[in-house]
Amino acid sequence: MFASSSTSCCGGLSCVVYGLGVILGLIILKRVVSFIYAHFLYKNSTNYKNKWVLITGATSGIGEGFAHEFSKRGANIIMAVRSQNKADLLKQALESKYKNQVEIVIIDFETASRDDIKQALTTAIGTQRQIDVLVNNVGVNNTDNCPFPFLEQPESDFDRLIKVNIHSVVSVTRAVLPSMTPNGTILNLSSYTAKFPTPLMAVYAATKSFINAFSLALKYECPKMRVYGLSPMWVKSEMTMIKKASLLMPEAITYAKQTVDKIGCPIGIEYGLTSTYWPHDLVVSLISLAPESLVMSQMKKFLSSLMKRLQAKKNAKKD
Repeated sequence: MFASSSTSCCGGLSCVVYGLGVILGLIILKRVVSFIYAHFLYKNSTNYKNKWVLITGATSGIGEGFAHEFSKRGANIIMAVRSQNKADLLKQALESKYKNQVEIVIIDFETASRDDIKQALTTAIGTQRQIDVLVNNVGVNNTDNCPFPFLEQPESDFDRLIKVNIHSVVSVTRAVLPSMTPNGTILNLSSYTAKFPTPLMAVYAATKSFINAFSLALKYECPKMRVYGLSPMWVKSEMTMIKKASLLMPEAITYAKQTVDKIGCPIGIEYGLTSTYWPHDLVVSLISLAPESLVMSQMKKFLSSLMKRLQAKKNAKKD
């Protein structure tokens, strides 16, 4: 009888282990199929001809990439930017190359109040125009783009990070949403640091986590709209200080193209959790499998090294 009970227990345990293995296998299979479909099979077929796209921080980096990509697809652009000179040059380049309409709204998101932003944008949009796509791209990093221990970071950074990375997204969305088409698209630029809150960049990472939470909540509040919290890793731009593009550090236009291609994808793109650029998505997925303590320790080690190099360069310039 004892032997029979032992055999029964072993058989039951084997069934449980087998069942868990099947479930895990199905989860992995679903993730792989979703990844392949989203990144290599699906392609956004939306016709953007003569539609209006509003982009904040459009004169450099990812914002400029989106300005070119949507212009290439026939859209008209409203740029909400700080620099008139840079905006004029980009406007000339876009209209010359793509034969579209480009309008400029000057807003300094570091100093503008919510009312300032609302007045500037509602005036630019007007009463007869609808916005099909809103790209909340404007954002800032730490002073000199340098990692800092929290207690050593300039306190002025905190207000600037919160004002530009959070306040601008909320204020711009609040101002533009009433003028958007019912099935419009909102692209909010977050960061991979929202998924892996990063030592030595605590406040920056927290502002990006806000964007993910805001995007997800708004997605369910406005179910007919497409709301994405985009979480790229490194992209060649002034903010990242990357001068040479590579597979893991693409040109901004490459990232923008792959993102626009995936708008409307029914599976495979988790709002605010993965990147629309497939190498980033793959890396983030693999990192997610590692223990949190290991990921955080390696992040801290890398950023500590980066901080020392940047500070050494800064000191060398002073000398």
